Amino acid sequence: MTAIGVLESVEQARSTRDLMQLTGGRSVYSEEELAAWKATPEAPVKVINYLLVAYIDPPININELRALGVVKRNPQQSIYALSSDLLRCLVNRANLGFDT
Repeated sequence: MTAIGVLESVEQARSTRDLMQLTGGRSVYSEEELAAWKATPEAPVKVINYLLVAYIDPPININELRALGVVKRNPQQSIYALSSDLLRCLVNRANLGFDT
């Protein structure tokens, strides 16, 4: 875990143009990768935008996430539902300069 963000929006891209406009240059994917997803009205692509809160220094590695109980087996790519206790633990570990 390298950064913390706040959900800004969740939208459906119904074309490659929509996909590029909705990501607004903030995507971790290249234009070629976005185009390869072939977003259409029949098969839209979900776009989830976040506002960056902070980078975590040092990052929380996979072994620490497992030890904390965030990751059980193989990790998901990026989205987790966390209990308030786990969230508090991660925010404290992220060293953001305040206690929860």
